[in-house]
Amino acid sequence: MAAGDCSFHNGLVANGAGANMTRHRRIAMTCAYMPINSTFNGNQSILPTNYFNNLKEGDLPNDDQLNPIVYKIN
Repeated sequence: MAAGDCSFHNGLVANGAGANMTRHRRIAMTCAYMPINSTFNGNQSILPTNYFNNLKEGDLPNDDQLNPIVYKIN
């Protein structure tokens, strides 16, 4: 990929990148989308530790800073 390119993958697709051989850091971003009625299943996965420690299994992930509603059907 060229500098500035973007790539989208299904979360079930394994993907990766080779070593960064430049003197510049590589920047990446990850997003995950879920249904509005999703509940916490008890697994930390990619959740920040301080957020994970305050959740109980079955909680709604309703933190607008970490899990904003992107689209809602009325």
